[in-house]
Amino acid sequence: MNLQNEWYRLWNRNAQSDPAAAYAELLTAYNQSHRAYHNLDHIRDCLLQLKNCAVTPNDTDAVQLALWLHDVVYEIGAPDNEEQSAQWAATLLQYGIVSVESKQVESMQIESAQAETVRALILATKHHRSPIAVDAKLVVDIDLSILGRSPVEFAQYESRIRTEYQQMDEKQYRSGRAKILRGFLERKSIYFTDHFRAKYEEQARENLVESIVALEVKNYAG
Repeated sequence: MNLQNEWYRLWNRNAQSDPAAAYAELLTAYNQSHRAYHNLDHIRDCLLQLKNCAVTPNDTDAVQLALWLHDVVYEIGAPDNEEQSAQWAATLLQYGIVSVESKQVESMQIESAQAETVRALILATKHHRSPIAVDAKLVVDIDLSILGRSPVEFAQYESRIRTEYQQMDEKQYRSGRAKILRGFLERKSIYFTDHFRAKYEEQARENLVESIVALEVKNYAG
């Protein structure tokens, strides 16, 4: 998948400005050195999950925009990354660029109703409550699809998350990470759509159990 081509097509369907400036800002954000997992590879994977999904979104472009922008702000350990990403997205969708000195220089690029939809979809990836709308369920499930991949892929994911938190004390990290993973495991269902539940639920639970046990055993031993 050529990400630049995907972005240009998406932007040109929805906005009036040149997609190049917006894409350059996306590259700057997602290529930050501290991102071992939350980078363009994750975005590409999300877009592929959507492309191969049997669920039809109500607003495909809004879902794609949300997937592109849901991790655009990512500071390690920050509690408001999703809120900051949603605000970043709102600015981009309104002005065509984020780094504008005067908010008077551009007009609305994307309809305000759709921009608000994208903002809400990004906030859903905070994973703090069960989504209700179909498109929100889809975005959340795609974001969490990594939990249900093969054990090898899941192990690579966990390793990359640890790299992002490399400055954190090992014991503190293991305790915190186990708590986060246990939160997903304790849900009645990890996924909210039939498609992702059938595809990933069973493997996700196996991956989570194995990872939690390993984290807690190592923490106890340490």
